Amino acid sequence: VSANAYSYCSVDTGSLDWAQSRCDADPTCYVLYSRLCSNETTWRFCNASVSVGTLLFSGPDTGSCTQFLVTSTTTRTTTSITTSSTKSTTSSTQTSTSTSTSVTSTSVTSTTSTITTVTATSTSLTTSTGTRGPITEASVLAEAEEELELLASAAPDGVAVVVQTAGATLVAQMVRSGSIRDNMQVKLTVPGSAISASIPGALLNGIAGDVIVSVTSFNSSGTLALASPKHGAALATPPVSIRILQVQGGKTSEAIFSGEFATPVLVELMSSNLSHAKCAYWDETERRWSSRGLTPAAALGQQCLGQFEDSNVLQKSAIIVEHWGLPFMSISRVKNEAKPQEVMRVMRACYKSLDLHTFNMADFGLVIQNHIVFLRQCLLVTRRPNEGLLEQAGLLAFPENPSTVKLFASQLCKAVQNCRQKKGKITNGARQIPEVLEIIKLLETESSVSAESSPRTPSRSPPPGESLSRRAPSSSSLDGIMVSPGRILASYGLKAKSSHAVTESREILEIYSSQEAHCSQCEPPALPAPKLAAAISRPAATGQVTIYLDSSRRALVRVIDGQMQVAEMFTGPAGFAMGRFPGEIVEYSSEMPNLLLGITQSKKQPKKLKVLKKPAAKAKSKAKAKAKSKSKARAQAQEQDEEEEEEEEEEEKQPDDEDLPATQEYPEEQEAEEEEPPLALAIVETAVVRAYGKMWYKNTKSYGIRQKFLANKQIFTVRSKDGSMKQNALMAVADAALHRLNTSQLSEQAVKTWVGQQVR
Repeated sequence: VSANAYSYCSVDTGSLDWAQSRCDADPTCYVLYSRLCSNETTWRFCNASVSVGTLLFSGPDTGSCTQFLVTSTTTRTTTSITTSSTKSTTSSTQTSTSTSTSVTSTSVTSTTSTITTVTATSTSLTTSTGTRGPITEASVLAEAEEELELLASAAPDGVAVVVQTAGATLVAQMVRSGSIRDNMQVKLTVPGSAISASIPGALLNGIAGDVIVSVTSFNSSGTLALASPKHGAALATPPVSIRILQVQGGKTSEAIFSGEFATPVLVELMSSNLSHAKCAYWDETERRWSSRGLTPAAALGQQCLGQFEDSNVLQKSAIIVEHWGLPFMSISRVKNEAKPQEVMRVMRACYKSLDLHTFNMADFGLVIQNHIVFLRQCLLVTRRPNEGLLEQAGLLAFPENPSTVKLFASQLCKAVQNCRQKKGKITNGARQIPEVLEIIKLLETESSVSAESSPRTPSRSPPPGESLSRRAPSSSSLDGIMVSPGRILASYGLKAKSSHAVTESREILEIYSSQEAHCSQCEPPALPAPKLAAAISRPAATGQVTIYLDSSRRALVRVIDGQMQVAEMFTGPAGFAMGRFPGEIVEYSSEMPNLLLGITQSKKQPKKLKVLKKPAAKAKSKAKAKAKSKSKARAQAQEQDEEEEEEEEEEEKQPDDEDLPATQEYPEEQEAEEEEPPLALAIVETAVVRAYGKMWYKNTKSYGIRQKFLANKQIFTVRSKDGSMKQNALMAVADAALHRLNTSQLSEQAVKTWVGQQVR
């Protein structure tokens, strides 16, 4: 409550006049104005007038005089009230006049608002009541800025006015033009927080007319738009808005600045510093957090110091800093920002050549253990090394062996991805090897400070006729000028220490370590991916080495210059078989379980015919017995022939369609599939020759196109969309699809799309 409140009230101190009657005795009375100076009594104002329709109440006084001025149809006063509410809904009731407003807001939690009351000269009164939508910074400012400007302009010089709404707390102060001095500081502090702003008088002295300085602290509910994951930062404190308005000729407008600031603006966000926090403001034009023009003021005990050089930073809105915050944790996904030349230098420093057996294995833990030195240095260059980056860097470092480089990039990228998946799942890491834990700890630093995250949405200029104050409150295309701590301390009348060193900005300069980063000849050649299957079908002395698991041999196979070598397989310690090639002592791991080594391969043998014999008959004549035995033998042979014919017919027929002719595809491969148990996938999938087959499904009246390699999975079906196509028509489409898959270089998805265009 203002100490000068008595100057606004024409009633003597201590009296309570309710238009010749007491409000508690007559709730329907009409009140002109009233004033209460009591420590015990709670007074209420009840007005039955439809034009006002407001309920005001106050608790016991706390020692100073609480003032109530109620606007009615017969007075010329403006009402500002003290309210408290515990309602569960969010609503807003606004009573406005031609030059002033009175806002009463209720929030989802219990709040208390204290507003200084002033008088105005107006007799017209309108009332509007509505429900407020989602709380944002713009809606909160629009709700209370008119009332704040009016109250501050009518308040005495040097008296701060506080307005508290459901979404923010606003503090404003009027500074008359005659009282502004260059050596003064206008400091506004948000009640109940450590947020404050100090505006130098030299900055305000250049404004024509009176000045209104306001500081707005938004609640956490209003910061969702700026703290969302797509912006790459979370706020440690609610954002703060600072505005400077000029009042001239009874009109309020944004102040316009030009030139350099002789004394910086000091903004305090927190009472104590955080080592991992960084001050920033929201750049509306570039749609990102920025710290250009901000200097840490740790020597003063404050968190941020804003140094703005010219009007480009302020824009036309004259909002010094639209949103302040402390982003301390990055939420967005870490992107790869390294160049192939940088990774190539690390690769050359760690390897003389790429040893295939150190990474061509299924155990990613062993891969990391063998390449921990390279991964440690590579993760310092980029936090997300992808396969393309590693392959390009490998081609620059080892251009003579592209197939080994491609496999190296794939295996190490999968190993890092495996560690990233374990990052949030492991508890104490007792079961992990130390090298894997080291990589996981390096990946955990991806959630470090990322205030200067790259924008994901393009900047948009405001529509014609719309002010930039709402759309682009603060942005700059100029680099910040660093100010020494001695100058900062001197501007606030403090003595500088000799130990204070100038802190350089990290985002101003970009230094390239060598000319190699800009060398046009160092770019990787546009080489096609190696076709291992083609290398096997057309051997050539190229020096390439390919190792893969042969499912039919159940052994590792190595191809060197077109020559194939089969490894000797034996049981491995990790449950998977290992192989050793002739004349070598190096052991290679595979994905084939040890149990498959003991299974012998055997062909399916046909059933042998068994002659069924009956017990010997009783003694009869030899001729009769011989004739009877011959007739029975002929009958048995005929019966057995019929059974064999029936079995052959059943085998030839398809198991799921007896009415149609048999259409068994690839009988040799089908027999091999029935004979051999499923094996593990090959280590190098590109080394397996693609082959496909089809299978008819009676229930669904469709052909299934299946792989005849690796997992033998079904990739798509050939089925009539409306049921009008018969089996013969579907068979023709399926055969054409198989021809494209087996003979051309079309992908499975491309053939599937073609099949969808052929069927109806």
